[in-house]
Amino acid sequence: MRIFLGERLTVMRAGHDLALRMRRSGAYGPEVVACLDAVVEELDHGTATAASLMRQGGAGRPWVRVLAGAAAERAGRLKMNGRIRGRSPLTDLEELDALIATLRYAAGAWRALERSPAIAPEAVRPRAEATEALVAGIEPHRLDSAGRALVL
Repeated sequence: MRIFLGERLTVMRAGHDLALRMRRSGAYGPEVVACLDAVVEELDHGTATAASLMRQGGAGRPWVRVLAGAAAERAGRLKMNGRIRGRSPLTDLEELDALIATLRYAAGAWRALERSPAIAPEAVRPRAEATEALVAGIEPHRLDSAGRALVL
């Protein structure tokens, strides 16, 4: 349980940092920014919940993993987008893809934890439902960015 929660906490923290960076970029319109704000808030709740569950199990935050996740998020900024400097339409698509992947990973973790005999399902179900709703809210924006990025 400690390892499972530590890995999920790390990914959620990296997703939180990604959403903050995306918001600060100024590249997104108000609808996407509202989604990003909701993602930041939910991933804050998610990391707090995961950390609480870890403490209840006698474990602390996996700081080395959290730092590794932060480094991975920063390394993700070096993605290939066809430009040496600056953003391209592909940047938006890749960022939204990464954010959705993070949210799906978190939702899957919450759904798995619902099945754990050590955790009351009602303790994690709201996190699962919230992350799944965020995926549904961001997906149309991801598809719009795909339409702009994936041209010949």
